[in-house]
Amino acid sequence: MKFSDIKNMSVSEIYAKAYEVKKELLSVRLLSSSGQVPNLNVMNGLKKDYARLMTRLTQIKEGN
Repeated sequence: MKFSDIKNMSVSEIYAKAYEVKKELLSVRLLSSSGQVPNLNVMNGLKKDYARLMTRLTQIKEGN
């Protein structure tokens, strides 16, 4: 997910997407702890997506 895509989302869409990403990240973490995830880059990408979403929410709250 690119930051330009997030800029066009409303606050409620960002919260919904953040919840979805966090939920997916949890499932990937559980799979990785049992050794079933072949590609850990998926987890890194989800972390970055979540950080982008939270950054945009902070920008909206600050008025940018």
